[in-house]
Amino acid sequence: WHRTSPDAGTVEQGSMDDLLAKLSNLRAESFEPTRDSTGLDAPIATVRVTYNETDIVEQVTIGRVEESVFAINGDEPGAARLNTRSWEDALDALLPLSSRTESDNEEEDTP
Repeated sequence: WHRTSPDAGTVEQGSMDDLLAKLSNLRAESFEPTRDSTGLDAPIATVRVTYNETDIVEQVTIGRVEESVFAINGDEPGAARLNTRSWEDALDALLPLSSRTESDNEEEDTP
């Protein structure tokens, strides 16, 4: 696994596995018929996954209004309401992957 931004680098496999497990466990609690009042007009996150074997790209956009978290996949007209605690757990798993670590610096210093 490789981080492309904000700083390019390799990510720790265990941390990535934790993030993927938490993202995979996100489930819709209910569905909204429209995107109105979902925060998706100013998303807080976009999760994009590219499958190398097929070059298929999946993208989910996340919005938040107060304590409610919403997600859309592609051009869906409505939005899924996610479990807020599960989303926050996924964000917590993302933090260790979001910036350079000591091991990134060590790899660059190795000839």
